[in-house]
Amino acid sequence: MSIEEKIAFFKEMFKIFSEVSGNIYPFWADYNEGLVYWSDEITEYLGFPSSEMDVNDAECFYNAIVHPRDRVRYIEGADAMFRGETAGFNCNYLIKNKNGDYVSFTTRSKLLRDRNGVPSVYLGVVINHDADVEIDDLTGVGNKLALIARVRYFISEERNFGLMFFGLRNFDYINSSYGYDNGSDLIIRIVVKLKELSGSNIIYRCSGTKFAVFFDQDVEGMEEKIKGIYEKIRDFVENDLTINSNKVSIGIYGGMINSKDFISSSEYINNVLYQAFTMGRNSGSDKFVYYNENILLSNRRQQEMIYDVIRCLNDNYRGFLIVYQPIMNVKENRIIGMEALLRWQDSQRGIITPGNFIDQIEKEAAFYGLSNWIIKRAIEDSKEFMRKDPDFFISVNLSHAQLHNDRFMSDLDSILKEEDIPYKNLNLEFTKRCRILESKEIRDKMITMFNKGVRLVIDDYGSSYSSLNLLSNYPADRIKISREFVKDIDKSKTKQITLNAIIDCIRQLDKEVCIEGIESEEVLKFFVDNYNIRYAQGYYYSKPVVLTKFRELYEKMNK
Repeated sequence: MSIEEKIAFFKEMFKIFSEVSGNIYPFWADYNEGLVYWSDEITEYLGFPSSEMDVNDAECFYNAIVHPRDRVRYIEGADAMFRGETAGFNCNYLIKNKNGDYVSFTTRSKLLRDRNGVPSVYLGVVINHDADVEIDDLTGVGNKLALIARVRYFISEERNFGLMFFGLRNFDYINSSYGYDNGSDLIIRIVVKLKELSGSNIIYRCSGTKFAVFFDQDVEGMEEKIKGIYEKIRDFVENDLTINSNKVSIGIYGGMINSKDFISSSEYINNVLYQAFTMGRNSGSDKFVYYNENILLSNRRQQEMIYDVIRCLNDNYRGFLIVYQPIMNVKENRIIGMEALLRWQDSQRGIITPGNFIDQIEKEAAFYGLSNWIIKRAIEDSKEFMRKDPDFFISVNLSHAQLHNDRFMSDLDSILKEEDIPYKNLNLEFTKRCRILESKEIRDKMITMFNKGVRLVIDDYGSSYSSLNLLSNYPADRIKISREFVKDIDKSKTKQITLNAIIDCIRQLDKEVCIEGIESEEVLKFFVDNYNIRYAQGYYYSKPVVLTKFRELYEKMNK
């Protein structure tokens, strides 16, 4: 039997196990191939990076989440089996699931050896004892296992059904601030309200802060009714909960799915629900969403792209590139600097802008290195223009990772020393992503960089996070006015009055003004005539381009 045939065979066995029992998770290790194959259920439950893992990686990952008090006993039992002292491995222990909770597991397994006595195949099952009970201890409603069992029953009977679900945000804050007893009391009150709103429909607590309402009928045409239930529980959670007479702030997300929209498989529906919960949580919105196949497919594609970007981030920044947009002196109609902007590219998707991946990758440890790589690469690319114009500058966006890394100041000094350019030729932009500018730590770093001669720029000024405190208490050479003021400013008297006051304030503080988002000659003329601006940036001059195109643009405009 080939490796492909063996994988297919065991995957079919995994499916059979998952259909007959929700708490038994099979696994299989092939030592000839050096791979371990987990069932989808245990992969999702314990938060494995993949259902297919290298043998050594799988062993390290699994051992690390076994409870410390059981870990030595667990490892010693497994080692005894591999030494040939036992034919199999049976052990009960506690293990941490992906939510951080320790649950009771039992492994029952067998190690098969080849004719030379060398380990060949290791297979068995893991039993999750915490999944045996289908009633939630705290609320008395069904748990996730009970919900899965009901889904399986309806699918086996070829009956349609619907699910309304929601999750709570910020609940860790409730437990840490008011204690777990008060947090549990809130959960109970939410379930009581949900019972009142949902009528005869069955309620489930899927996990600590995730809930579902099961509709045992075809829900096509019932979207508005189900949305009404969601909105009422949302209003209750967001506005009517108190602890010791103190109003508490809890967010909510959620939506619904209709079984008719998806493949009739309990495993698939379970994955759909998990994906919908994840998508809702990541959205940051309390808006009710009807999750159909198209929405989830789009989200899956987005997640696949994020995984690829992270892999490239950890592979020497493979696929990342920098494009440049000119910064203009509009009075002299010449390029005086360029802003470095990050992109990612692969063969299938083309060039992807940071708005599609930056939120996810900036949490990765390697993101700090990428941020410094951008500065170094941008300086290298800009030096040819500095040789022609000693005042030419390269402008780079600072990241949250750099601002909060103790090594950043020394790393920045090393880069500038290695590249041999004056501090004044580097502009560092504090963008709207750096929302915690107003702190002593950040202010001290800004002052240090400013005193060294680095030119500091506050980007997107006038957007929602800005304040006058930024202008008065933080050093900066240039202020970039947000694009929010550029769009339709010639038609908005309010925008004109506000911008006039902002620009007047900036100039009295002896700082430069740069207008972003200039996309037409008419808009440029409006700003020049009404605000006497000197510096501008936007698609009217050029979109962000690769270095060769920027070089052509520079030669054309700076003859």
